[in-house]
Amino acid sequence: MRHFRRVYAYAFTLFLLPVLLIAQQATGTLKIRVLNVGQGDAIYIECPEPAHHNMLIDSGDVTAMRYPGSPKLFQEQLAELMGTRKRIDVVISSHPHSDHAGSLLWVLSTYDVGKFIDDGMQYESATHTKIDLRAKELAGQGKLKFLHATDLPNKSKEPDFCPAANVDAILLKPAGFGQEDNPNNNSVAIRINYNDQTFLFTGDGEDEEEALLLKDPATRPLLASTVLKAPHHGSNTSSTADFLAAVQPKIVVVSAGEKDIGTNKGYKHPRAETITRFLGFTKANGTADLRTIDAYDTDAKKWTEVQINAGVYVTAVDGTITIASDGTKTWKGEEGPELISENAPVRYVYTKADSEWYHLEECAVAKRIKPENRIVSKTPPEGREMHKGCPR
Repeated sequence: MRHFRRVYAYAFTLFLLPVLLIAQQATGTLKIRVLNVGQGDAIYIECPEPAHHNMLIDSGDVTAMRYPGSPKLFQEQLAELMGTRKRIDVVISSHPHSDHAGSLLWVLSTYDVGKFIDDGMQYESATHTKIDLRAKELAGQGKLKFLHATDLPNKSKEPDFCPAANVDAILLKPAGFGQEDNPNNNSVAIRINYNDQTFLFTGDGEDEEEALLLKDPATRPLLASTVLKAPHHGSNTSSTADFLAAVQPKIVVVSAGEKDIGTNKGYKHPRAETITRFLGFTKANGTADLRTIDAYDTDAKKWTEVQINAGVYVTAVDGTITIASDGTKTWKGEEGPELISENAPVRYVYTKADSEWYHLEECAVAKRIKPENRIVSKTPPEGREMHKGCPR
């Protein structure tokens, strides 16, 4: 009788196992938000399952003196997205530069972080030193797991933040990683997979790190991605033709500051030639969602206007950018593409003060107009022109 019970229990377990595995499959919407933090990077990602496990990659700039409002923009947006939740499962510090690691000390002091992963490189700065000491302190108290990319193997699943069986996040670590003097080229690279939809984040990796990823046969096949978060703010030192040919992105998101504002007076991101390379991958989208952005022409040594279409998104014009995926398709926006009405009413926004411009409601500039200073109308105001950066 006991033998029969054991056999029965074993058979029942075998029957139940596929059911349990199916139950672990995510069917919801993965959401990636590239936060508008000016000249910097901050990406917040939510797992497509009911508990919404999460990941944060970088945190904008360290002070408003470098880029106006960057720390405030990041902290307010993250607080809104987190709501009442206090835990961030995984935080990635791609590299220690201030426009990426700026608010990580605040993150470590405000939220319960499950795992903190940095590049593992030595770097001399007050910001980096404070972050490193805080992470070590929390790790010593058993409150977080502190890891370095230099100590992890390629395809390490330590960055994995989502318990769903069909969603994973892995580290891309090519041979030669960690040997560059430029911290940009030691950026932590993360690839997220949701069924057959893939998302690639390479921090500020420039052509040297891209070359390593391409050269290593263990990392090159992993570059192909549905969505690419543009390396190094769309600079001319990254997103080489060979790298983009390996990635074959359908969507490219650029996080960069506005023309001649703060640190972007010197950086001059994004670059026109790099945006042009991105547009080579969105030709099929034609004239959908045309917008005009400011981009710096390196050869001409001047800012120029470049028209972009659906598939290329830039925070300086589009504001915070949400990329969503159900595991079979990926789109820009909170709602599924089939739920977005083409007949939605157009609304126009302009300031009470004298100005030559008006904006579409979804325009990034319109979203920054304070409520007390804004006017919303169903018709465009007379005597003003539409802002050049608004979607058309």
